[in-house]
Amino acid sequence: MFFDWFLLALFSAMALASADAFTKKWFSGLSGMDLLAIRFGAAAALLFPCVLWQGWPQAAPAFWGWLACLIPLELAAMWLYSKAITESPLSHTLPYLALTPLFTIVTGYLFLGEHVSMIAFLGIALICIGTFILNADQPSHETSHRINFWLRPFYAFVNEPGARNMALAAFIYSLTSVISKQAMLYNRPETFGVFYFFLIGTSALLLIAVISPKSFAVFKSKPLPICLIALAMSAMVISHFLSLHQIEAASMIAVKRTSILFGILIGAIFFQERRVGWNLVAAALMLLGASFIRMD
Repeated sequence: MFFDWFLLALFSAMALASADAFTKKWFSGLSGMDLLAIRFGAAAALLFPCVLWQGWPQAAPAFWGWLACLIPLELAAMWLYSKAITESPLSHTLPYLALTPLFTIVTGYLFLGEHVSMIAFLGIALICIGTFILNADQPSHETSHRINFWLRPFYAFVNEPGARNMALAAFIYSLTSVISKQAMLYNRPETFGVFYFFLIGTSALLLIAVISPKSFAVFKSKPLPICLIALAMSAMVISHFLSLHQIEAASMIAVKRTSILFGILIGAIFFQERRVGWNLVAAALMLLGASFIRMD
């Protein structure tokens, strides 16, 4: 019925990394509300014709209850995520997203009763180790050259606001990934993603209208880059839910977190953020971990 979950998760990862790169290239320095408008509001406008075409979901009250829980969590996570990638280098912040699949092992069990097999757990662990090495190889401050290699990620967490924001976002995403899968039980996955992201984007625009109306001015600044971000975010969320429907949340999120690798490679190529160093070792571990999850 659907494309293979693994390929969908990889596509979602590449789309997310592209949206991050576009955001950093054209919109660094904006406020969190400005970034919510771009990454959620613009995508909602793009998805609006799809929502009209597929119609308003006719679902049980529980469906709307889950959505009421999800929307504030998604807005908070995206606000933290956007601030992290624009205030700090991608190589200092994105590795902390590797915490999401580890958190999701716990939240997936608590909310969905999902159990991760040993081979999938090994794959998730390898992806996390790979991203740890990526972060350890890149000191966040000049003084961190004197910090032990293995302690650098913890040093970055203490001293880099973007790292702390991303770690908190990673925890929130571990909640939204499993709660959204619960909500998806009441709707078709091919239509849920479109409606869900449209609802989040609309909520973001309403929140901005109340708290920071001046943020709407961002839509006049760079329309083409905003359209590219909206397209990437829309592609990300649709492929995300089509993949999540087919596999345990922890495994899907682990593969999607290869967006960390794509994002850091983009940062190295286009923003000259880091040395080559251990990139190949870390990349090999992440790809090996993804292959283990694929074999499960």
